[in-house]
This record gives sequence, structure tokens and C-alpha cells, in this order.
Amino acid sequence: MAGTADAAKNALNSIFDKTKGVLSTAADATKGYACQAQQAIGKIIPGVSQDGAAQDPNAAAPAASQPTEPGQPDLK
Repeated sequence: MAGTADAAKNALNSIFDKTKGVLSTAADATKGYACQAQQAIGKIIPGVSQDGAAQDPNAAAPAASQPTEPGQPDLK
């Protein structure tokens, strides 16, 4: 009985270790893709912060402009 429990424990440990490796690799790849996307956005939209507000979920959002009434000029 003890041999079966040890075999199961070893199998689960092996699966866990392999899963950690896969997730670590996926996380590194995702970070790389995010960095490339930020660089591409910075090339398309000049002035976009590549390391500031885009990564900080607590950063203040820009104030929304008030819609104008129909027939009124847009004062932007």
C-alpha cells in the first residue's frame, strides 16, 4: 500500500513541477509580448507612456470630455 501512495505522490510532484515550468515559460512569453505591444503602440501613438499609466491600474484616468449639445460647437 505504501508503494502505491509513494508512486502517486511522485507522479503528482512530477506533474506539479512540469506545470510550474510551463507556466513560468508562458509568463515570460506574455511579458515579452506585452513589451513588444507597448513599443508598437508607442510608435503608432506618440506620447503614450510605455512604462507609466499603462501598467499602473491605480493611475488616474484622464477626465472624460463633456458631450456638447446638438448644434453647439465642440470647444476642444
